[in-house]
Amino acid sequence: MRIKTLNLFLLGIFCVFLISCANQEKQRKLTVSNIVENVYFTRTTTTELKKTFGAPQKVVKHAKKVNDTYFNILGGDVTDELNSSKTYSKDSKIDMDKYNKQFDKTEDNPFDSYYQYRGDTLGLKYVRFYIADKVVYDIEYGPVTDKLVAKKDKYLRQILD
Repeated sequence: MRIKTLNLFLLGIFCVFLISCANQEKQRKLTVSNIVENVYFTRTTTTELKKTFGAPQKVVKHAKKVNDTYFNILGGDVTDELNSSKTYSKDSKIDMDKYNKQFDKTEDNPFDSYYQYRGDTLGLKYVRFYIADKVVYDIEYGPVTDKLVAKKDKYLRQILD
């Protein structure tokens, strides 16, 4: 009986290890370039986001806190610099009609949650995906924490040079 219990315990540990490894591999894909390539704002769902980048390190589902965070983003940050970059703006995918409708109908509370990711391949403190009805509508890039890593990304390199 003890051997059977030990085998089940070891199998459980092995499964947790495999899931952890799979999630780490997905987070290695977390770069600004991969976000631009894989995220279609106003269409990408939270399920697709998790399939692409793994489970987020932080999920905030309190709408007031989410919207306060969003509307208190400081100007001149990495997000602003990227949005000012012609290449990033041209390559990003967004349905502006859906985006504007979301803001028109919800006024000061467009989002119900955000997913926050961190990763060694990002070069930034974090990236937050702002979500409404399980769909990604907007993004916030945190400050640069590792210029060497950030310069490997084609979009971040443009704003750092």
